Amino acid sequence: MGRLMLSLKPGAELIERGEQAGLALRGRTRMARDAGQTALLRALCSGGLPLDGVAAVLCPAGSAATEADTALALAAFILDFENFLES
Repeated sequence: MGRLMLSLKPGAELIERGEQAGLALRGRTRMARDAGQTALLRALCSGGLPLDGVAAVLCPAGSAATEADTALALAAFILDFENFLES
């Protein structure tokens, strides 16, 4: 079985408002809620990421995030941007 990859749907575009990033697709927009989501959106615009790579961007090594924090951040990101993502 292959690794699960997370990527943007075709046509999804990165938008920036100051330091905050978001996505636009077919007239819908969604802005990141924090720096971790902003970093992940920018990384996904460069191509798909495996789920462990997604988690590493959301909660980098050396941060105070626990495994549970990382799982919650990943779940929140997927729920926030589900209309812009494919796996």
